Amino acid sequence: VGKGGFVRAFYEVIKTATMEGIIDRLFITGVTSITLDSMTSGFNIGDNITFHRDFNQVTGFTAQETGEMIQPFVDACGLNKQEVMNTLGRWYNGYRFSSRADKKIFNPDMVLYFLRHFDTGECRWPEQMLDDNIASDYGKIMRLFGIGDRESNFAALEELLVNGEIIGLHKGKLDLDIHKPFERDDFISLLLYMGFITISGTVLSQLRYVIPNYVIEKLYYGYFGTEIERRAQIRVEKHTLENAVAELALHNNINPLLKEIRKVLTLFSNRDFMRMDEKHIKTLILTLLYQSEVYFIRSEAEVNNRYPDILLLERQPIEVRYQFLFELKFSKKKDGEKGMEKKRAEGVKQIRGYQELDDIKRLPKLQSYLLLTDGTEIEAVAVA
Repeated sequence: VGKGGFVRAFYEVIKTATMEGIIDRLFITGVTSITLDSMTSGFNIGDNITFHRDFNQVTGFTAQETGEMIQPFVDACGLNKQEVMNTLGRWYNGYRFSSRADKKIFNPDMVLYFLRHFDTGECRWPEQMLDDNIASDYGKIMRLFGIGDRESNFAALEELLVNGEIIGLHKGKLDLDIHKPFERDDFISLLLYMGFITISGTVLSQLRYVIPNYVIEKLYYGYFGTEIERRAQIRVEKHTLENAVAELALHNNINPLLKEIRKVLTLFSNRDFMRMDEKHIKTLILTLLYQSEVYFIRSEAEVNNRYPDILLLERQPIEVRYQFLFELKFSKKKDGEKGMEKKRAEGVKQIRGYQELDDIKRLPKLQSYLLLTDGTEIEAVAVA
């Protein structure tokens, strides 16, 4: 993008053409602000409309458009349209490019992938809901986290996964000059430009960002798993986790999963780069669960104004014998057995409250467990 570089030369030709009347106006998508900002006067005629409210829906599919596209499948297969839309919404919807926009949009590439791979002959959903082309963005995430201070970037990811959101100032201009620090807000803004987070709202002069949908969430947990392996110098065997989740799904046998969680907790209890409290332990457990493709995982999903910690739900086209509700309780070792019993009673009471909710009652084959941990050991209490 520097002087004499082919990218800058290309845009300089366009700029000259606008001054000569050859080009009246142009519309560019898919160009990060880094590219344009780095060319300085080479292309200083552009106006970045990415985050203007009026253009919030210009590069994605609205719910209405998505509904119209799936209508032939709904009619041909006798599907419940609202259920299909709810599922597609969790996987592919969620993008908002202005804090003042009131509607979210679907990722068009993801929706078109679903339409291409839905088997109308057997009325069967795609085996994989995640497009391989999107999955390749996993490598992009890893490269992005190497820009600037890797430790600060990892802390931002940890905050995003643990809290479900991250707060920061939006940087409209990003500069990768080696003589200038690439700070936390620069990194967050870069994730926004790349579509790995989206705008949720405002906090005074800052923006609140969240993960847009399940596809991106899955990519993050995949990266997070790799990163904690590197930092803790451990190896999490994916096939072992797959087998553990299979035991859960087919036989309601939670012990293999507990064994894998216990191994990671034991190693992490002696590390100081990640705090050990209930939220962080839940993030570790989710990281392990996301290594499997069996379940649709929901963390603190709103259910009748209540928020169970983890739901493992059946997803098309995979059929399981059991679905699960997990509630996690953490008791500090210094609180001893009395503290553990108090948390046990609290957790069982919470789960029984969830079991009375209409939306929970409607979930077939549901098993409920309280996961009780002190940060090193973990046990499961079945709550009938």
